[in-house]
Amino acid sequence: MMPQLKDNGGDPRCPINGRLKGVFFGVTPWNGRLPTKSPFGDTRVVVPLKRLFDDSARLYFADFYCMKDQRKNHYVILVLTKKDTKADNFCEKHLIRLDERTNVFLRKEESTYKTLRQGNVWVEVFYTDEVDILGLEQYRRHK
Repeated sequence: MMPQLKDNGGDPRCPINGRLKGVFFGVTPWNGRLPTKSPFGDTRVVVPLKRLFDDSARLYFADFYCMKDQRKNHYVILVLTKKDTKADNFCEKHLIRLDERTNVFLRKEESTYKTLRQGNVWVEVFYTDEVDILGLEQYRRHK
């Protein structure tokens, strides 16, 4: 998967809008599993988080917003970069860096990851590098 320029979705003042390239991933499970619905299409691929969120990764807070037509749902956008890259330097200047082990949105705990478990808050990660999905299992929602 190739990084694409972030659109103007979310808060219009979000510093990454139209300025940073990446790939979006939802990290909030629904009852411990992949959500059955998504506004992003009918195909999902599960990328093990440890492939992206390793010891060389840096995590930043980018946005918190709600959709006009879905006021009960809130979204948090985190940006995950590789250390000392152009994207990391941009985020260091414009975003809030999060501690990978103690923040409430997405953190490493031993050999696993924990995400915020708050009703109607969805955490999304904007990963700023290419993602190899060859050999990974894909799921397609049936109509």
